[in-house]
Amino acid sequence: MGKLDGKIALITGGAGGIGVATAQLFHKEGASIVVVDRDEDENEFVADQIRREGGKAIAVHADVSSVDDVKRMINQALDAFRRIDVLFNNAGVGSAPVPIHGTDNDDWDRVINVCLKGVFLGMKYVIPQMMEQHGGTIINMASIAGLIGSQGLAPYAAAKAGVIELTKTAAVEYSKYNIRCNALAPGWVHTPMVEEYIGGDKDREQQMLRGIPMRRFGDVSEVAHAALFLASDDTKFIQGHTLVLDGGITIL
Repeated sequence: MGKLDGKIALITGGAGGIGVATAQLFHKEGASIVVVDRDEDENEFVADQIRREGGKAIAVHADVSSVDDVKRMINQALDAFRRIDVLFNNAGVGSAPVPIHGTDNDDWDRVINVCLKGVFLGMKYVIPQMMEQHGGTIINMASIAGLIGSQGLAPYAAAKAGVIELTKTAAVEYSKYNIRCNALAPGWVHTPMVEEYIGGDKDREQQMLRGIPMRRFGDVSEVAHAALFLASDDTKFIQGHTLVLDGGITIL
C-alpha cells in the first residue's frame, strides 16, 4: 500500500524540479495528480509520464498569481477527480541578488505575487472544498530565507516569511475542519532557480557550500519525501509547523 492511496494531490509549480519530483513520488505512493504550471508543454509532459506509468494525472496551465487561473485550476481538478485531498503550494520564482535599495519595484511585485499571493490564493480557493469534504492537507513552500536574514533576497525573503505566517494562521483557523496546514523551508537545493542564482559563478557556489554544515546542496527528491511526510497520515497530529531542510544552515 502507498502512503497516499486514493488521494487527490494538486501540485503547483509541477513542471519544475521539486514539483516534478513530488508529482512522481506522490503518484508512486498511490495519489492521482493535478500538475499545475505556467509551462504548458512541460506540465503536460509530467502528467503524461504519470499516465504512461499507469497512474491518473491531468495537467492544468495556470498562473498562481491570477485569481481567475486559480479558480479554474481548482474547478478543473474537481471536474476530473471530485475532491482535493492535498494541495502543495510549490510554485515560486526568484530574483537577482541585490540590496533592498537596489530592488526593482516590478521585481518585488513579481516575486510577492507568485510566492506569497499565489499561496494565499491557493488556500483561499481550496479550503471551501476541503471544509465541504471534512478534511484535507495543505503544504506551503516556504524557505529558510523566511527564517533568517538573507542578504540580497529581500522580495523572496519577505514572501517566504509571509508564507510561514499564513501557514500558522490557516492552521489555527481550520483545525476544527480537519484541515492541516504545514510548510516546508528548504535551504540550498539543486533546482533551476538555485542554478540561476549561482549563475555559473564557482566562487559564489563554494561560498554557499561553506555555509552549509553538511557541505552539500539538497536534492529535489529529499524535498519531495519531506512533502510526502507532511501529506501522509504519518503526520496527522502535526499542525502549523515549518519543517526545515537545510543541511544545518539554521543551526549556525
